[in-house]
Amino acid sequence: MFTSKILKNTANHFKNVPAYLHNTGPRSLTALPKLMGQEYDAPSMKTNCPGPKSKELLTRYEKTNRNIGHVQFFVDLEASRGNYVVDVDGNRMLDLFTQISSLPLGYNHPAILEAMQDPSNLVTIANRPALGVHLPNGYTEKLEEIMMPIAPKGLDYVQTMMCGSCSNENAVKQVFLWYRVSKLPNILSLNSSLM
Repeated sequence: MFTSKILKNTANHFKNVPAYLHNTGPRSLTALPKLMGQEYDAPSMKTNCPGPKSKELLTRYEKTNRNIGHVQFFVDLEASRGNYVVDVDGNRMLDLFTQISSLPLGYNHPAILEAMQDPSNLVTIANRPALGVHLPNGYTEKLEEIMMPIAPKGLDYVQTMMCGSCSNENAVKQVFLWYRVSKLPNILSLNSSLM
């Protein structure tokens, strides 16, 4: 269960944070130990951003996709670590966006990379899109062992989603479904309606 291992490792890391840094409001967190030992110390800009390599790739990309206005630069994922994203030109930037918060533990977190190489996780990772109506064996146990122990108090159910957008869309759908079910017509109105 790679998720539980990641959560335990992250929780253990913050146990070592001095007590005076807990719940003290806004302040500099530079005194905190690095979450990942190989995380960079600071940003480092070698070119303007986007740099020449990103601009060249943007020009090539535009030949296959006319919708490129959202692309800011191309990322060197292998060189990116922790909270620092590195572009193909070697510019290292503190990434506060973290891929729309899809990387809460940062780029190339060792526990995530280790979990991705675990053969018992490969089938689930490779077939993630198939979680709609055909759940894999062991899926219930994963929810019970990983998600339910960290669910907020009072929330007794878990629905996994692929990303933040999917989560928001699903939340809106659930509200509409709840509303529709809570407003079901009573038997009298069903018998008197013209259907």
